[in-house]
Amino acid sequence: MNITKNDLFELGLSPEQQHVFNNIFDRLELLESKGKRNVFKAPDREMVFEYMCEKGCFDPASESEKFVNYYASNGWMVGRTKMKDWHATVRTWLGRLKQQQPSLAIDAPKTQKQAVRESLRDVGDTSW
Repeated sequence: MNITKNDLFELGLSPEQQHVFNNIFDRLELLESKGKRNVFKAPDREMVFEYMCEKGCFDPASESEKFVNYYASNGWMVGRTKMKDWHATVRTWLGRLKQQQPSLAIDAPKTQKQAVRESLRDVGDTSW
């Protein structure tokens, strides 16, 4: 015989007994919900591409390919832990890209200076 919370009122239990049974039902529901864990499903490139577009990635085609290739080759592991949420991992990936873009812009003038120096060396003028 399966008893539900609604059946408790029909059994004629005292309020204290109903309280005890309510606690038991709540604990059973909690245990059942813990048993139903979300299983990670690896995304395909199109899913990552669409999500990167939503997040405003500057080159979603290339970056989604890199992302899927990188994590597929690592068995969808983040460090030593199995990936749980690929959306969060994409956000971290994009955040690191944004941090790297300014450093690329800062490095560009140095290479320009080096190119000018090299061209002046070729001419033989070192007075600059």
